[in-house]
Amino acid sequence: MALAKYRWTATGTDTETGEPTNGSGTVEAENPREAEAMVIGFCKGKGMQPTDIVLTYTRNS
Repeated sequence: MALAKYRWTATGTDTETGEPTNGSGTVEAENPREAEAMVIGFCKGKGMQPTDIVLTYTRNS
């Protein structure tokens, strides 16, 4: 299956301070479920517990 590009934004909580935080970026994945899992892993690696993730499919150029 071909990879698709997804833009994402996420809001959540900083795991160290408890303060609200957000992030955004792009991922390439086979489907939205895989893209969401990648975003969750990225956020957790940056010390953020995401509570809301928005994925937007973007056409590959």
